[in-house]
Amino acid sequence: DLVIQDIHNLKKYYKNLNKIVFGDEVFGWNVKWSDEFCQKYKKHFPDLPFAALFSPSALKEDTVDKMAAAGLCHGRIGVQSGDQGQRLSLYDRHETNVDIIRVVKQFHRNNVRFTFDTIVNNPYETEDVLREALRFFLEIPRPYEMNMHSLVYFPKTNLTYKAIADGWITDEMVEGPGQDEALRINHVLVKNKERLYTYPDNLFWNSIFSLCSKAFISPKLITAISESKLLQKNPALVYWFSRLMNGLNIGFIGLRMLENKEIKFSDAWHHLKNFKTVTSVNK
Repeated sequence: DLVIQDIHNLKKYYKNLNKIVFGDEVFGWNVKWSDEFCQKYKKHFPDLPFAALFSPSALKEDTVDKMAAAGLCHGRIGVQSGDQGQRLSLYDRHETNVDIIRVVKQFHRNNVRFTFDTIVNNPYETEDVLREALRFFLEIPRPYEMNMHSLVYFPKTNLTYKAIADGWITDEMVEGPGQDEALRINHVLVKNKERLYTYPDNLFWNSIFSLCSKAFISPKLITAISESKLLQKNPALVYWFSRLMNGLNIGFIGLRMLENKEIKFSDAWHHLKNFKTVTSVNK
């Protein structure tokens, strides 16, 4: 009831409100709360779509079905690595590839747009790990969106202790002056950063991962690009191709957001007039 009242208050102050976004990263985990929320949200806000963040391991089989019926238009889930073994060993995330695919199918059958958040530029990612990640990203039913974030070391975590012990970072980089840089480099932008902490930005693989979510690009082509020795030596070529595909994909996403009433034509026209060259290999 408190959440419903908060949204009523927002609608009073923001007359052009198009969508509600819930930032709780395990939204829907409490089944009893979720069932009550879905019933009341649909009753009070039948024409106001909402977006939410979910954890693959904290979603019941029919949660997305109920949320979609109540107005869910966009979901986000964290997939720290495309390699199941690395998710468990480095990030202590226990969801399997099967669990993630199950959640994806929930989104697809309800025609809900969804985004993966994944971590890249991890110094422990070997060639085998990267290829396994690529295989899994291509296995995920498309279309989907992908946001890539450079690994940031948070204090007092096992991964941070390990990276310090292995010489990848120092204590000062975690809680000293260098921590500001860590937050600035978090989101993977088009700039080919030569160094992230003490290891290079993996421009080649980041650009390839960006291609995986695009339903209009053949998985065979993506695999062929990943195996090309020429392109491995010239990652900028893959990077520019990825940027071009992102520009095209953003157009498709915009059309779908219009269809879902997440944005209005006036919003789309505003962004179109101010459109600049795509500055990220995300999406």
